[in-house]
Amino acid sequence: MGPVTELLVFSSTPDVAADNFVVPVLAADIDVLAARAVALGFDGLEFLPNPHAIPDAGYLRRAADAAGARIGVINSGRLRPKGYALLHRDPAQRRTSIDVFRRYIDLAGAVGARVGLGMARGDSETTVGKPDLDGVMRDVFGEIGAHAAATGTVVMLEPADPGYVAAILRVAEARDAARAVASPGFSIMLDTYQLDQVEDSIEDGFLAAEGLGMHIHLYDPNHWPPGVREGRRLDWAGVRAAMEKGRFSGSASTVLAPEGDVEATARASNAFIRAALMGA
Repeated sequence: MGPVTELLVFSSTPDVAADNFVVPVLAADIDVLAARAVALGFDGLEFLPNPHAIPDAGYLRRAADAAGARIGVINSGRLRPKGYALLHRDPAQRRTSIDVFRRYIDLAGAVGARVGLGMARGDSETTVGKPDLDGVMRDVFGEIGAHAAATGTVVMLEPADPGYVAAILRVAEARDAARAVASPGFSIMLDTYQLDQVEDSIEDGFLAAEGLGMHIHLYDPNHWPPGVREGRRLDWAGVRAAMEKGRFSGSASTVLAPEGDVEATARASNAFIRAALMGA
């Protein structure tokens, strides 16, 4: 068994098209979504709910169970296109965003998933100013971590490129934030795009996580699925070595190709990931 234990696909309902999301996702109605993911070779879903139409947890879980799939992660990325931001400088909008995020936590707890926290924290235009940022993060992360623990799930804070968020850009910052929250309901996840673009090296990023990473997003450059774009690939043997050195063991998600034969590319990328990161 390699450091990656299961492979999920970014997925959502068809209305995600209106959000112009930053990466291509598998989009279909809930009653067929998990079956399509399994047909493409995925183990399950990293699901992005529409915050204005969060699905019934029982319906979502039954659809996944019928397909033999797992819902591994509830991704909160669709909060941002709808105007939500957990670290919003306006207290009223921040409170509203936290309340919506708590509903994501409830959904995750009910379907046996965890919650990814990336862009939903806000960008440079919305995030509270630096004098107040540490205090706001402490309060917000503490609240959602406590709610996740009570719900039987985990919020995973994702370090991200500064083009997407205004705070928690490096793995060490995410690690320190998780330790400050000190809750079983709050940890971190990783992302190969961020590791490649922000950290001093991919290996440094995995080492900085100090074994806390529970999940990872897998991308080749320009957010392509791994192993299928000629001439534009990470050193995946090196990524695996860095994972093992940094004691990473967890689930992973990837995306669909932005062009070409998307289904064939998904199957080819999945085969590549399984050989490179999941095989013995």
